[in-house]
Amino acid sequence: RLDALPKEWITNLFESFIHLLKNLAAHPEQLNTQIISPAQNTSSDRTSQKPLNALQQAYLLGRTQALPLGGVAMQEFRQYHGTMDIVLLRQRLAEMVRRHDSLRTYIDKNRLIQYVSDQVSVNLKEIDLTTWEPERASHHIQSYKNSYTHELFDLNQSPWNITVFLLKNNLLTVFVRFDALILDGRSIASLMLELFDGQQHDIQTQIEENEVENSLSVHHADMAYWERKFSKLSAIPALPWKTPLQHLPTSRYQRNSLVIEKDQFKQLSKIGAKHSLFKNSVIMAIILEVLSHWNTDKSLCVAVPTLPLYAGPFSNSSTFIAVEWKASDQFAEQANRLQIEVLEGLQHLSFSGVDLARLLFEKVGVAPVLPIVITNGLSWPVLSESHPIQQQDGLTQTPQVAIDIRFSTRNDGALIFDIDYAREAFSSQMIEDFLDALQLAIKQIIGSEIFSFDLSNFFSELQNKRPYFKNNESDHSSIPLENNAKQQNQLLDIYLEVIGHTPNKEVDSSTHFTHLGLRPHHLKVVSKRINETYAIQLSPVQLIQCRNIADVEKLLTPH
Repeated sequence: RLDALPKEWITNLFESFIHLLKNLAAHPEQLNTQIISPAQNTSSDRTSQKPLNALQQAYLLGRTQALPLGGVAMQEFRQYHGTMDIVLLRQRLAEMVRRHDSLRTYIDKNRLIQYVSDQVSVNLKEIDLTTWEPERASHHIQSYKNSYTHELFDLNQSPWNITVFLLKNNLLTVFVRFDALILDGRSIASLMLELFDGQQHDIQTQIEENEVENSLSVHHADMAYWERKFSKLSAIPALPWKTPLQHLPTSRYQRNSLVIEKDQFKQLSKIGAKHSLFKNSVIMAIILEVLSHWNTDKSLCVAVPTLPLYAGPFSNSSTFIAVEWKASDQFAEQANRLQIEVLEGLQHLSFSGVDLARLLFEKVGVAPVLPIVITNGLSWPVLSESHPIQQQDGLTQTPQVAIDIRFSTRNDGALIFDIDYAREAFSSQMIEDFLDALQLAIKQIIGSEIFSFDLSNFFSELQNKRPYFKNNESDHSSIPLENNAKQQNQLLDIYLEVIGHTPNKEVDSSTHFTHLGLRPHHLKVVSKRINETYAIQLSPVQLIQCRNIADVEKLLTPH
């Protein structure tokens, strides 16, 4: 049964057996000798075992609904269409699984480790639709896609899959899905080039930076850098969320895209270069300035994924930093500051990713703390324009992320923006308006040949005709509560009573719950008492994120 066991493994087993049988027929005396040494017999097929890093553990937590915008895997989906010999595809994929450890990497979520298996298991599924009419096949593929894009991998297997739909006229539609537990975006793009075009990237031993003797002091220095950087941060961006993000347990994701033609992108890059700006800085600055118009104070704090510069085996080596954008009259100067901030941030990666997110959460007290991500894919490889198979669609989803704005270049040199967003967080109309505003900003810059733009008229019209602006969380979250002290005392009394802690003068709204002896089992009772007192339902999952009474108040504020 080839659906249960890989053909290559069966073939090797059969040939091995026949070889031994022929040997025994020719040399019967071998029946009394040992064929396989005990050492070989007991060797494990697991190699390269190592603990999961902090980001991988965060991705595992994101698969649950323990935190807002959870219940999803950090994974990338791509859809390709065109002509290719299916036998060649099978052969290449089997070779790739042998060649790349990442495609034989398994995740043990209970022991929090990853390991590489020596067993070659090809996660390929073929669906034969060659007898179906194109329209019927297209409907079936779309229906399959709706569930496929959001499925969570069974971690008893290596978390990746390729599903091929065989169609009439030797056409193929290919779905690919990789979990970020094993691969990052750039690695996935490189693997797709190898699968469809046969281009192999040289695998070099991963070049680790020289171990710094005082690595702990470097870590502390980097932490101090980020603490200074975000010392004044007090809130997450107040975009027009459909529902405050801390109240969103999960969401499906959707992609909208915008293409800026090659000639326009070239002109835009030249105008930015006059201000000593790299292409990625030009694009990021425009994205942030445009998006800031949807925030009431026109400032943003966003996550920026980063990848190491070295070449090495395909894996997920990414982390992320955070940057702030504050709207300014001098757009070019602000873009230069952004470029410097990013370059500076890359010098402080020993404290980044999950560490940085935790630091920011301690400042704002609300999760998710970095719901906006801007991903630079300019260096990612793409199939040539003349290749018989081309990418048609894609989708990236990330736990605790409401919007991922990715920019990359198409094979014809055009700039493409892919916006992957949580449908429960944003109105689809707002995403379309955002892409329209991006296009208008770029058009203005190219038309004037000045690195600046003015969208005030565009947004004046928009605010009059778009109801989603009324969703803006800041409209209702910044209103001071009456009888603030009274509410703090009520909440404090609830917690102290449930915990069994005696009230005293040293305990106030800023006292950390762990100092009071709060345990997870208390939260269900606290949740019930808050509902009885304020007629507001706060779940234990929401309450577990709160450090003190002040944090609980923030959850009550939107109500």
